[in-house]
Amino acid sequence: MLHVKTLQVIKLYNMYSYLLRRLLARRGKSEEEIERLSKIVEQEKDIEKLLKRLRRERNPDTRRVIAEHLVNIQDRRAVDTFMKALKDDSRNIQIVSITALGNLRARRAVTSLIQALTHENDYIREAAAIALGKIKDEKAVEPLIRALKDRDSFVREKVIWALGEMGTLALYPLTDALTDEDERIRERAARILGIIQDDTAVYPLADALEDEKEAVREAAAYSLGSIQDDRAGEPLIQILEDKNEAVREAAAAALGALKDVRAVEPLILVLEDNHGTVRKKAATALGKLKDERAVDPLIRTLEDENGAVRKAAVIALGAFKDERVVDFLIQALKDEDSYIREGAATALGELKDETTVEPLIQALKDSNTTVRKKAARALGKLKDERAVDPLAQALKDEWIHQDTAVLLDIVGHTHVLEPLIQALESEWIQQDMAQALQKIKDDTLAESLILAIQTRDKNVHRFVAQALALLIIDSSPIQRQVQRIEYEKRRVQR
Repeated sequence: MLHVKTLQVIKLYNMYSYLLRRLLARRGKSEEEIERLSKIVEQEKDIEKLLKRLRRERNPDTRRVIAEHLVNIQDRRAVDTFMKALKDDSRNIQIVSITALGNLRARRAVTSLIQALTHENDYIREAAAIALGKIKDEKAVEPLIRALKDRDSFVREKVIWALGEMGTLALYPLTDALTDEDERIRERAARILGIIQDDTAVYPLADALEDEKEAVREAAAYSLGSIQDDRAGEPLIQILEDKNEAVREAAAAALGALKDVRAVEPLILVLEDNHGTVRKKAATALGKLKDERAVDPLIRTLEDENGAVRKAAVIALGAFKDERVVDFLIQALKDEDSYIREGAATALGELKDETTVEPLIQALKDSNTTVRKKAARALGKLKDERAVDPLAQALKDEWIHQDTAVLLDIVGHTHVLEPLIQALESEWIQQDMAQALQKIKDDTLAESLILAIQTRDKNVHRFVAQALALLIIDSSPIQRQVQRIEYEKRRVQR
């Protein structure tokens, strides 16, 4: 599993890449030309020269390569150059400079970046918010809170992200913002406090549950669920009777996250709510609470007129380690309602009871594609040898064939290699499968993958080659064969 910090870095990289792609759309040049251009740009050390080239360049591919190089410069001596470039007439230059200053964590640039939050250009304001979120300077908190009113939704989302990154630095200004005269600021401040997840915000958020605007009450309820502090239980139970269904829905979801047993009886009553989305959240919350008092009410909810509610109820029942629930769910696999069959299959996968293997194998033949897929996933979680051959056979089903979760669960069984190799044809799961197939230390797999390189298209070839590279193959002849195929492919492409 990736380290949390690694995930955050990837998230930030994707955020910057997305912003740059929106600004510098790619088109025209081949991959080989772009790679050659990248090497040339990387060798250039004069930042001002690169900025000038970016200003006059008309080809979007070239602009993208230069921009990506500039924003990833890690030399802090470049800060002055980028700060000077913030005053450039070119929008491209300004955005690249803002992004680079954020990556460099340049505190000297905070005042200029704060000013950029009010720039007329949406992209510049968006880049400034991201940069300030990375620098994490307390001076930026109040300006970012004011920017929560920005007219552009992309900018607002980046401002919310930036304040969330500020953490406790933004805590007290955000709790103060819960009483701001502007409802937009109150609602977004409530959302951000849920991202920060500091229990200091519990009482201010509880007070916000009484706000006159339903959007604020809803955001406060969800955030209290994120913080998961027992003190939020009573206020959340009270707003299960709120006049607005979205607020009641948020309260039910939050109480499920809190796992507060005081909420069991109130949530059972909410199963009779007039709105299906609220009843669905209540059923899901009761499943999380796992209190036996909820079993019979959840069973009665299977008669609900709303299919999504029925599905939520049957999935919730799967949380109860109760023999009568297991028997009920097995019977539910044959229910005429596909929502119930789907929920039953999902629930049985969570129960991991070996008595459910055969009924789930039968469910692989269900007339409904979603039920078949959920049954396959459930069998994958059970990891019972009896399910391997039925699952391998089920891979002929296109819907199951494209389900990464199922494929990865049977990846350790070498006698079903061919269906796994075939699964690489699905563009949705190629990378997952390539990484998973490395787990099988078997020359048969290596030979099958080599064949796949020869017979499948270029896109599949890339992921098959990745799997081979990750495999531990001791046989030198096989390694030489792979190298020879790679060489031939490159020669033909040239």
